[in-house]
Amino acid sequence: MWSAVSAIYGAWHIHSIPVGTVAHIYSTPVGTVVQAHFGTAATKHGIIGTIISLGLAFFWACAFYGVRNKAPMAWKLGWGAIVVGLLEFLYKALSSTTRIPETDHPWVASAAVIVGGSAVAFYWGLWWKRQKPYFAPRSDPMTD
Repeated sequence: MWSAVSAIYGAWHIHSIPVGTVAHIYSTPVGTVVQAHFGTAATKHGIIGTIISLGLAFFWACAFYGVRNKAPMAWKLGWGAIVVGLLEFLYKALSSTTRIPETDHPWVASAAVIVGGSAVAFYWGLWWKRQKPYFAPRSDPMTD
């Protein structure tokens, strides 16, 4: 849903910032960042971000349609979503651990991110594996 809204509105992220912050507008390679004085910030994206958002909206719409209709391909795509979700989490979380000072042992945070993220992905993988009977091909009652 956010992908579709993001593609239309153009916002990539909206988040809170401390009240009283002076408005700032600056450009990045991804898009334009607007920080408002009333406590929110919105990162707007350009044409590439809009295309990515539309692609994600289309992908998730197809995935939800496949789950609703119990399509076996949707079950296979679920594995891809779990793997991509894990990789995205690891990339973002490990990127943030690079800002930890060396004296605070950033390897501990990195190890916790890897172990914790992998454990969560493993749990959802086991759960998703148990859902396979839901997606089992069914015979068409009209042809039987």
